[in-house]
Amino acid sequence: MFSRFELLTAWRYVRSKKEDNFISIVSWFALIGIILGVASLVLVMSVMGGFRQELLGKVLGINGHITLSDGIRNIQNHKVIENQLIKYPDVKSATSYLQKNSLLSIGDNSRGIIVRGVDVKSLKNRDIFKKSVSEKDLRNFETSNGILIGKRLSRNYNITKGEFIKLLIPNSSSGRPKIEKFKVVGYFEVGMYRYDNGMIFMPLNDAQKFFETKGVSQIEVILNNADNADNWVKDNRSKIDVKYVDAWAKVNNTFFNALEVEKNTMFIILSIMILIAVFNIITGQIMIVKEHRKSISILRTIGVSRFSIVKIFFIVGSFIGLIGTFLGLGLGILLANNLETLRLFIKSNFGFDIFNPEIYHLKTIPIVHNEQELILIVIYSIALSLLAGLYPAIRAGRMKPVEGIRND
Repeated sequence: MFSRFELLTAWRYVRSKKEDNFISIVSWFALIGIILGVASLVLVMSVMGGFRQELLGKVLGINGHITLSDGIRNIQNHKVIENQLIKYPDVKSATSYLQKNSLLSIGDNSRGIIVRGVDVKSLKNRDIFKKSVSEKDLRNFETSNGILIGKRLSRNYNITKGEFIKLLIPNSSSGRPKIEKFKVVGYFEVGMYRYDNGMIFMPLNDAQKFFETKGVSQIEVILNNADNADNWVKDNRSKIDVKYVDAWAKVNNTFFNALEVEKNTMFIILSIMILIAVFNIITGQIMIVKEHRKSISILRTIGVSRFSIVKIFFIVGSFIGLIGTFLGLGLGILLANNLETLRLFIKSNFGFDIFNPEIYHLKTIPIVHNEQELILIVIYSIALSLLAGLYPAIRAGRMKPVEGIRND
């Protein structure tokens, strides 16, 4: 594509000291702009990818990969369906639960709460509960018919273990509101506000008695691989005797779509930094072409074709973009991998915490490098850089041999 002569000539122009200080400053600004733009994109995409994975893990940690329901009606034959689901090779587990709304009363305070009646064994099999709920609390939950509440809820209302709280439902079989006391036997912590502050777990049998209902609201299916949920639903929806069979992506569609929109918006905003740097490349290269009019004319006089001139200055113009892109990629990955160290340094020296673990319920800033996103960033930056080098190169190729000599 490029001859040895064109590459060597382009390299001489890149190394040339002939340009005045202003041209050098413009070129340096363009290089720094691309480095910072690419590094910012890599850093932000990695952090947002990390948060998405953490949130996904928390959502799937408390909910199943696939949810089965009959709409507003309870599923009565849930045991039969569970046994059917377990026979599928991709299914790791299938558990039922009853979920209803209730009113929580604590002293003079009252608020709405979600009550989920679950099989005790299903809690023991969830990693997120194994980490946050002690073995003793799980045993008490199983034997004493108590309830588990979120740690944030316990802090907000000063609820301690062993304390009794009141739950109320407006309609019961007697036609009057029903109030019962339940003993708090432990706390759980998922790391998401809507669960830690708005949900209570109780044994399934107790929940059915309290709400005076039979059956379950939903059946959760855990697969060996959560990414196969959509395909599993397509293949097996018609084989299961329930009205709705939905994968986790559809159930949490609004939540994850909001994250995706935010991520795409940040990509567009930060991409503008690269675009501004590219305009600096165009400006600098036009100046370089004007500065080297005489040498271009000499090259044309000795027989170098217009196309070769275009290719030479195309290489010169693209050089800044290519170098800036890969330096920015390296800087972005380096910053992302050492972001926690940087956070601790800023906190210890300036007293400012850019990431409070107590707010986000994460010990460190999550980082996930998505190879496809990194490749997209590199392609985007290189493509703009190549386009930036094209116009000045064409302009250099159109220059007539006599113009540079006559003007100088």
